[in-house]
Amino acid sequence: MRALLVAIVLVVAGCASTHDLSQGPNVWGGGVYREPLRPGLHWIVVKSNVAPWTNRDTVVAQWQEEAARLCAGGHRALRIEDLVEEEHEPMFLFGLSLPYLVTVRKGYALCDSAGLSAEDAERIIDARR
Repeated sequence: MRALLVAIVLVVAGCASTHDLSQGPNVWGGGVYREPLRPGLHWIVVKSNVAPWTNRDTVVAQWQEEAARLCAGGHRALRIEDLVEEEHEPMFLFGLSLPYLVTVRKGYALCDSAGLSAEDAERIIDARR
């Protein structure tokens, strides 16, 4: 029974989260952060919940959904970065060492309706750093 409970928790924890990270961290580690830089230019970060495996497909799909929601008429992705962060020391379960991984996708969504060229958007992004 305990093994089943642990398995269920791990499956739920590995999903993407819609938690708003601007409101603070999520107990499972995941969520979405959105920051408008200009009308039609958005910084988006999507993090999966912690899991002993990576969730690249999940965070890619969620990042695309967020960009599509923010840019109803279409968008162009700029400076996309995918990475995996190890949140804590590994957990030991049934003699196995399981990592606490959070899969992350971050980048900029330039809305087709923004009235900015990709070059203009790149200059705005560079000025931000």
